[in-house]
Amino acid sequence: LAREIIKSASDNIFRNLRYYNGRGKDLKNEMEIIKSYQLELDKAQDVNEIMGIEGNIRKIYIDAGHGGNDSGAIGYDSDGILHYEKTIALNISLQQARLFRYLGYEVRLSRNNNNSNPTLSQRTAEANAWGADLFISNHVNAGGGSGIEVWHSIHGGVGKTCASAIVEKLCLNKNNEYFNQTNFKSRGIKSRAGTNGDDYYHVIRESNMPAIIIEHGFMDNKSDLDKLRAVNGMQHK
Repeated sequence: LAREIIKSASDNIFRNLRYYNGRGKDLKNEMEIIKSYQLELDKAQDVNEIMGIEGNIRKIYIDAGHGGNDSGAIGYDSDGILHYEKTIALNISLQQARLFRYLGYEVRLSRNNNNSNPTLSQRTAEANAWGADLFISNHVNAGGGSGIEVWHSIHGGVGKTCASAIVEKLCLNKNNEYFNQTNFKSRGIKSRAGTNGDDYYHVIRESNMPAIIIEHGFMDNKSDLDKLRAVNGMQHK
């Protein structure tokens, strides 16, 4: 409701600016500011839909996989440019953080540059100590394949709900500006049990809140990498 009120107000402001601009006042710059504001609002609403967030989630911990000396997987796009998983994961995470904050969520990142590489234990410990309501870990797959898959707890719950929404939205034939990805193949949602019967993946098992791991395509698939490099501001290294 608050977003609808804000959007209605910005629409009224834009109409008034357009009216006076058409009558000789130079208000183009102000009009562009309002347009940009409206675009951000629309994108933020789409984020909320894509992530399938429900319940009382207010604090989101976003984990950019790898970092520092750990580049993660590497791959070449169709132009022969080398890309690193750590950089793609960071750029996606920064976009998520910006848009979730715009929506009013509290956000904390495991890293905000490529110089650091916290251990898995440090990442989950920080999220737990902060009292996060949702843990999102961003990665890019490798090993031969294509498409997006999302991992959730073997116990289901909110994490599974988010995972289902992400796969459904990001694999449609539409352009989602949130990730700047288009028409990825769906590899579905997955969970994996460890030898002790609990979750296999550390960040899902050791987080006190629902946790998901998003694998955003494949580093060794040129088609997937070409889509991933469309992420705004993505660098190769």
